Amino acid sequence: AGPATDCMIEVHGPINGCRISNLILNGNSAVDYGMRIWCSQWGEYDRITIAACNVQGLGLEQWGGQDGSITSNNMLNRFSQISVFCPFTGNATCFYIGGDPDNLLNDSNMNTFDNIALFRHPAGKGLHIGFSDASSMRNLIVWCNGVSTTGIDVLLDGSEVTGFPSAWLFENMSGTIVCQGTIGMM
Repeated sequence: AGPATDCMIEVHGPINGCRISNLILNGNSAVDYGMRIWCSQWGEYDRITIAACNVQGLGLEQWGGQDGSITSNNMLNRFSQISVFCPFTGNATCFYIGGDPDNLLNDSNMNTFDNIALFRHPAGKGLHIGFSDASSMRNLIVWCNGVSTTGIDVLLDGSEVTGFPSAWLFENMSGTIVCQGTIGMM
């Protein structure tokens, strides 16, 4: 399990064509992160289960200092049949999708997400979407482990970068949506 700040799998890009599939990661409530993906293009991530992480189960995000070129974005990735279980830690986010708010060229865009199941703590977050656009989410379900208090099923976070997230398509979704800040078109 290693130190609490560890991540079980990190994909540090820029990288093209990464594929991770048929995998189960169990953090045993001893690690902070399950899988973090930075600067990935044309990736395929499917049939993955991530469980019991203290901060974040799965993250599609940016690391700072990128040059803003097209290879720095998370784009054209496909996520399918993903399950993330973070029901034991109140501050945990099951799935985070965002970018680098300090460089307005580096976001997550043109990605597809199909058949995503998230199981959160009553005070945690299921899906948190920040600096991201032009993507689609189909067949999303978010469960809560008990009575929700301060938790959020789906957070559209417009406080990271004004006008984002934007241009997202949601189809067949089960979960309450909370919007904060100024978001774009959905």
